[in-house]
Amino acid sequence: MSKFSKDHIGVPNATLQSTDESLPALPPWVPAPLFLPKATYPECSPWRGYDDPHTAARDLSQRGSTAGESGPSVQSFSLPPLLPLAILFTDMVESTACIRHLGDEKAQALLRLHNRMLRGCLRLYRGQELKHTGDGVMASFASISSAVDCAMAMQKAFAVHNRHHPEEQMQIRIGANAGEPLAEEGQLFGAAVNAAARLCARALPGQILVSDVVRQLLVGKKLPFVSRGRVTLKSFSERMRVYEVAWQEER
Repeated sequence: MSKFSKDHIGVPNATLQSTDESLPALPPWVPAPLFLPKATYPECSPWRGYDDPHTAARDLSQRGSTAGESGPSVQSFSLPPLLPLAILFTDMVESTACIRHLGDEKAQALLRLHNRMLRGCLRLYRGQELKHTGDGVMASFASISSAVDCAMAMQKAFAVHNRHHPEEQMQIRIGANAGEPLAEEGQLFGAAVNAAARLCARALPGQILVSDVVRQLLVGKKLPFVSRGRVTLKSFSERMRVYEVAWQEER
């Protein structure tokens, strides 16, 4: 899940190929472009068929480097050390009340739009969706600033939707943290993940809350952080300093 370092293994040249045709259709008020270029590697590359070099490294290193083991013969190498990841959680506010008000079919259609809007923003800012929670997502980012930018883009997209469709309003809350979580079976675990989830649960509708770790890692980026003091998060013994990302709706 961490960034791949060329100090450990050379990364082959990649050809960028647009994948906009695979992106689900989005309404016209969602910011564009909401797709990322996809890297395609040469036939001889050990990374061919993988989404990123780190996933390839993990898989190929598990296969081994001798012809007698399963999988193709590859050169042995070590994985790079862990680097901080940003973990982001979103939650759709009052989703149960939405179902009760609109009915199952209309609420489900609105939830599908909600999912497409979130995933479009994740694609734009290179976020990896790890889990869908039913009315939100858990995602990771190799870039801390991309996680914050993505969170602001999500809130702006929903604000525009609500302005155009006041009868089908949706609001989300977002929490983000950064750290070195444990990775297992395609998921992330640990205190860094738990803190991000707690921040999301604490956020108000339309609000983005991040930890002080996120703010400190982005010193000099001139992002709109506003201190919200120290708070006690469930399951954490020490109080945590929390910041709100003061995004503004685009007109």
